[in-house]
Order: sequence, then structure tokens, then C-alpha cells
Amino acid sequence: IGSNIVPMIDMETSGQLNAAPRPVFMPETFTGTGREWSDWADQFEMAAGINGWDDELKLKFMSLLLSGRARDIYCGLSEEARRNFTQLKAAMGKCLEPCESTDWNRSQPGTVGVYMFGKVGGVETRLLVDTGAQVSIVPKQFWLEATGGVGELVEYNGSLSVANGEKMEAVGQWTTICQFDSLAVVMDFVVADINPGEVLLGSDFLVKFGAKLDLGELCCYLMGKKIVIQLQADFQVPPLIIGMLEPGSSLPRHCD
Repeated sequence: IGSNIVPMIDMETSGQLNAAPRPVFMPETFTGTGREWSDWADQFEMAAGINGWDDELKLKFMSLLLSGRARDIYCGLSEEARRNFTQLKAAMGKCLEPCESTDWNRSQPGTVGVYMFGKVGGVETRLLVDTGAQVSIVPKQFWLEATGGVGELVEYNGSLSVANGEKMEAVGQWTTICQFDSLAVVMDFVVADINPGEVLLGSDFLVKFGAKLDLGELCCYLMGKKIVIQLQADFQVPPLIIGMLEPGSSLPRHCD
């Protein structure tokens, strides 16, 4: 199909694929937004059948065709998942498909808020799980109260914007302990003026620690622990925050 262009690949990948015949059909790149994963995955499987790809080639071509949010999720998966096509496809689906389910839609802004309870920087608080936010955020006032204004901040190498396109000023990035019951993890939060003053756990938190929400059991599976969550129907909707990383900035986890 003339309109489908094989993406550019580096020399190492080229060497791995030089024995494969030129694809007859190449699926478009998948970014994780604007299209359902299941729809794209079906097209990918169709292309794999036409091109005669085995599982090894499926792994290599899929890694090439993921970009944006989908690429970030891919990079956050375990090495084992990235080396087994069946596991990779299932893991990507778990991260990308829940947003399309009826249960999950009940938890989105404007309907029901999903909250976890724990400590951030030693201060007890509730944390709003906001999958629309690409980065996790603590309000400036919370940071001031937790640290007395002397907590160490590093420059946030990126920019924040809300749904209407306006920029949001970031005070800096705060690395601190996020504790849930007996489980403590180190997390990077962007400190910003945000209203309402909720501590937000964004998609970076979910990807970094492989967290999975189960709204049926009202829990979050986090690093082998089962953390209780709470749903709240009448909560104030936070702005949709998009964190843009500058070139060279690190993602939660890197691909090998």
C-alpha cells in the first residue's frame, strides 16, 4: 500500500531486521491517544499475517511503531514483558484499555474521583489518581507546609499546560517519599500552583510502579501490595494537566 511508509530505524535495529522481507503493509504509528489500543492491535496482527512476521519480528516492529504516551508505557514495562509478544500485547492492553471501560469511565473527572490515602513527605493526605495528568503534582501550599519552605527543589525541565492551552508555572521538582501503609516509594512530584489543592498522582506514577486500579474491589495493586482506594462522587474537577518533557529529560524508566 503506497501510503504506508516504513519508519526510519537505527543501524542496530536494521541489522536485526535485514533478514526479514520488506513489509507489504505497515501499520501506522500508535501514540496511545486518539485511537483504541484494541483497534490498532488488530490492525497490527493483520499486518503481521500479511507480512509473515513471527513473534520475534512482531516484537521488533511493535517497538518501532509505538510513540508518545504508548512509548512511555512500553518503556515502563518489565524486560520480561518486552521480550514475549503475548505478554507485551496483554500488558499494553491493561495500561491502555481501562480508560475505555464503563467502570473506568465512572472514575473520570466530572463523575467520580478515585482517591488513595497515604503520606507524602511525611504528611498524611489523600491523593487523587488523575490519569489525565501526565505528571504527578503537589500544590505549592502543600509543599510549603510539608517542608517549611526549605525542602530541596530541582529545576523542572519541562512545561505544564492545562486543557485550554494555558501554561502553568512550575516552582520546581520535589523528590520525596510517598508512603502507603507499610509500602514506601520514592516519587518525583512537580510543585505548582494548582486549584483545587489536591495532590495528584498522574500516569507517570502508574507507569513507574506498574500500579493497577481495581474499581470492583476498590483497591490499587502496587508493587505486590493491595492498597485501599475510595470513590467520591461530588468532588471538584482538577484541570487536565499535561507535562511536556524537554529533549534529554528522563522518563520514569528507560527502554534497554
